[in-house]
Amino acid sequence: MRSKTPEELTATAEDRIELMREQAKQIAKAPVAEQEQFARKIATDLTTEQSPFVRREMYSALGGVQSLTANSTLYAGLQDPDESIRIACCQAWGQRGGPDAAKVLGETLSSETNLDVRLAAARALGKAKDTGGVQSLGVALEDPNPAVQRRAMESLEQITGEKFGNDVDAWRTFVQGGTPQPREESIVSRLKRMF
Repeated sequence: MRSKTPEELTATAEDRIELMREQAKQIAKAPVAEQEQFARKIATDLTTEQSPFVRREMYSALGGVQSLTANSTLYAGLQDPDESIRIACCQAWGQRGGPDAAKVLGETLSSETNLDVRLAAARALGKAKDTGGVQSLGVALEDPNPAVQRRAMESLEQITGEKFGNDVDAWRTFVQGGTPQPREESIVSRLKRMF
């Protein structure tokens, strides 16, 4: 393990967060080899970083890094005892997108016990915009918590482009491969359109 420079030892958490944000902006445009090197440095630094705020920023920085080390580090972060770290990992996976993100976020949505993390996973599935997330979000429609159902519907709309609003039954039908029937417009909806 490499020892920290004197500047790293005296930097405040705010300084380290600002530096991480700047590095994250630059590394997203760098060649793949540099991105991998950056991800390895973060993975190593995470083992000694004490500040949960800095750790959260480190995981967030990996959202724009395309490397195997970034993947494994973000996957491991989903097991962190700090829920804010797990939320940051969900957001980073959503930023990455693609089939791997859809798989990992779907697993998180179904296995996570913390509501805020589950909501973050559902939101990130929408941002990932990979059709692999549709089935996981379909399962979330059966959740007894209305916040999870609502987030699942919003993410399904982002992924599919379909517009069934907050009609859980229509989304269920759609996810199961059916064709939802339009609902009769309520009086309240008609009045809102008039005024």
